[in-house]
Amino acid sequence: MVINSFRNGSIVTNSTLEFTANGTIPTNSTVQDALVNATNTTSSLNIIPTSINVTQDPVTNNSSTNTSTNSTSTNTSTNSTTNTSSTNTTSTNTTNTPAVAAAFNLVFSINETFYPALANISSPNFTAKAQSIRNQIEPVYRKIFNNFIRMVINSFRNGSILTNCSLEFSSNGTIPTVSLVKEALLNATSTTSSLNIIPSSINVTQTFGNSTSNSTSNSPVIASSLSMIWMSLLSLLLSVALHF
Repeated sequence: MVINSFRNGSIVTNSTLEFTANGTIPTNSTVQDALVNATNTTSSLNIIPTSINVTQDPVTNNSSTNTSTNSTSTNTSTNSTTNTSSTNTTSTNTTNTPAVAAAFNLVFSINETFYPALANISSPNFTAKAQSIRNQIEPVYRKIFNNFIRMVINSFRNGSILTNCSLEFSSNGTIPTVSLVKEALLNATSTTSSLNIIPSSINVTQTFGNSTSNSTSNSPVIASSLSMIWMSLLSLLLSVALHF
């Protein structure tokens, strides 16, 4: 489950539920019923049952498996995860979608006129626009990062068309830093006019996983250096004590 955003009313939670091909892909109603039933039996969830809305997002994948992503919108103050089991099914497809090792929230504005239908994640307009953006941007990241999995469009809102999305990476390669993720799109924007992205609007934050960073790799070195300094001081003190 990926939490995409919170907004007013009471706390409207926009999230994404992801399923692998290792089982039966649930329908929208099955996904919704699972959370409705959990809400009715577990008061601590504090979810308003009538606020639950589920739509299935189209998923573009390199692998040959069928995968599914369901967007869930609820009014809630807590997060919940529902595990479902299913019987094994025979399939000719053997390649599984890589597990997500890191995810980045990417926000940018497209220099186009926003129209209300784009705000509705269930509308054909949203689906078409999301697919168009993915078709242009996914190849950019796939060319640079061999462990890039996919791009998920979470929402559109006014300003010009403010796009909120998620970028997912597997562990089959180096996890990029926030600056590298941003730089990849900036470079593509400057060389590909059809993207129509306003460069100054691009913002990237990491929401899941750990990026490769100098600070992480230096921690053991620093600890080792401090240890050697203390050992040297101790030896010096012992040497002085022996001379006296």
